[in-house]
Amino acid sequence: MRKYFLCYLAVILILTACLSGCRGGSTTKTDSPTVYTAGQYRKGETHIACYWKGDTLHPLPSDSYSSSGRSIYVYGGTVYTAGSYSKGMTPIACYWEGETLYSLPGSGDYSAFAESIYVYEGTVYTAGRYYDGKKNIPCYWKGETLHSLRGDDNYHAFAKSIYVYEGKVYTAGHYYDGTKDIPCYWEGETLHSLQGDGDYDAYAESIYVYEGTVYTAGYYYDGTKDIPCYWEREGETETLYPLSVEDDVDAYTESIYVYGGTVYTAGYYYTGEKGVPCYWEGKTLHSLPVDGDYDAAYATSIYVYGGKVYTAGYYGGQLTPVPCYWKGDALHILPAGDDNSAYAYAIFVQ
Repeated sequence: MRKYFLCYLAVILILTACLSGCRGGSTTKTDSPTVYTAGQYRKGETHIACYWKGDTLHPLPSDSYSSSGRSIYVYGGTVYTAGSYSKGMTPIACYWEGETLYSLPGSGDYSAFAESIYVYEGTVYTAGRYYDGKKNIPCYWKGETLHSLRGDDNYHAFAKSIYVYEGKVYTAGHYYDGTKDIPCYWEGETLHSLQGDGDYDAYAESIYVYEGTVYTAGYYYDGTKDIPCYWEREGETETLYPLSVEDDVDAYTESIYVYGGTVYTAGYYYTGEKGVPCYWEGKTLHSLPVDGDYDAAYATSIYVYGGKVYTAGYYGGQLTPVPCYWKGDALHILPAGDDNSAYAYAIFVQ
């Protein structure tokens, strides 16, 4: 079901890539924090990258007929958004500092995507991938300097999420080994493969480092269904934690955050033909509400601020998605532009 939906979405959105969220660093807590979300909205045949500050929609500029904001971070009062825009038919990885666009290098005239952003001590780090003419190469950019990462050198690999801890760069993703997809993360440029379930595909979608322990969220196939999970790696010890849902159905985690030693993950599961947005507090499932009838609903990013859980996502029909975020289980709908069609992919709270 998920693969069919994403294939359909890729037809409508040239720049659609796998969902990814952004993780924030420590901030000064306030009683009335501001919620920032990133995504894209539709205007006619064009898709425009954007972010929302509270309920205010901020389009992001690019000389392009299609662009997408995939991740968001706020540092020193400035909003940083990572994503892609199209140059002709070729996607270009980029980030926006406020409304200033910075294009990121890939490999010549081939496509590149930025999926995740983190700002550490004033330096911008983004993670994503580029195509080298033969295969997708995972990478991260420090500022505008490209750092290529390795999976299996003969096959595609993807970087989905980035986190910087004590000056060290951590990037999560997956690579294909010729038989199956392997979840992994890179510590700097050192590859750490993660366990799935035997000979089946598995994927890492999001990463967070807490007190030196690396937490990675994703999902794996067990031969009958997709299982949401997260991995905890401390030193050389790696532990896989499957997450439960209400029924024996496909489910996915897309984002992870650690607060006060508790692991929070966001994602969705299926009941019948519909996706249900949710988050897990540890292993406890919290299903999230939507407004009215819908074809699909997804929680794509999570952030915990002052003990409150914030989750971003979207729901609705395939051609009329509604961007939103949840504070706890309270739904907050975001303005979707003139065509009432938008996606919220990432969240940051300050």
